[in-house]
Amino acid sequence: MVSLVGLFRRERGAGKAQTHKDFVDWLHQHRHDELVNLILTNPAMQDGIDKLVTANEEMRGQLDRMEKTLLVIAKQTKSLEAVALAFSQGEVKGGYETFGTPVYEARKVVYDAVRELLQCVLSKADVTGKDRQAFLKGIADRECIFGEEVVKYTEELWKNAVEVGTQNKLLAVACPSDGNREKPMKDHEELLKWFCGQAEVAQKTFGPYLRQ
Repeated sequence: MVSLVGLFRRERGAGKAQTHKDFVDWLHQHRHDELVNLILTNPAMQDGIDKLVTANEEMRGQLDRMEKTLLVIAKQTKSLEAVALAFSQGEVKGGYETFGTPVYEARKVVYDAVRELLQCVLSKADVTGKDRQAFLKGIADRECIFGEEVVKYTEELWKNAVEVGTQNKLLAVACPSDGNREKPMKDHEELLKWFCGQAEVAQKTFGPYLRQ
C-alpha cells in the first residue's frame, strides 16, 4: 500500500490536494479492484489514506524510510528476492521511486560518492575522516536501490579507503633509517595502484543501473 501511495503521489503530483477518493479512482484505473473494495468498505482506512496522500514533509520522510526498509527485507527473502531485485535494477517499467525522488537520481548520488572518493584518493593519496564520512553518507541507500554486486563493491572501496588512511599513519611514524618504511611504502603503492584502476571498474559496476 505504501508503494502504491508513493506511485500515486508521483503521477498526480505530491503538491496537489488529494483524498482517498482520488486514490481509489487511481487504483481502479490500474485494476487494483480488491484494494478498491477494501478501502470503500473501511472508513478507518479511508481516513488513513487521506493522511497519507496529503502527507507533510516529515511524514513523507517516514514513509520513504519505511518503503526502503520493506524493499531491503524483500531482497533478503528468497521468495521475493527476484521481484525486489527487479525493482532495484529498474526492470519494472514505470520505475520504482520514493516520494518525489526518482531511483535514477538516488543511484547517481551513490555513484557520485564513489567517484568523489576515488578522486580524493588519487589526488592526495590519502583519505581523511571527513572524506570517509562523506562517502558513507553518499552510499547510505545503496542496499535499497542496487543489487548485491554494487553493495559488495562499495564495501570493498570502504575497506581499502580506511586502509589508505591507516597506511599513511604508519608511514608518518616509521623511521627511514631503520628500514621500517619499506614494507608500508610498498603496500601503500600497491593499494594506490588498485585505486588507479577503479574508475573503470566503478563505471562497469554501476553502468547497468544508470542507463536511462
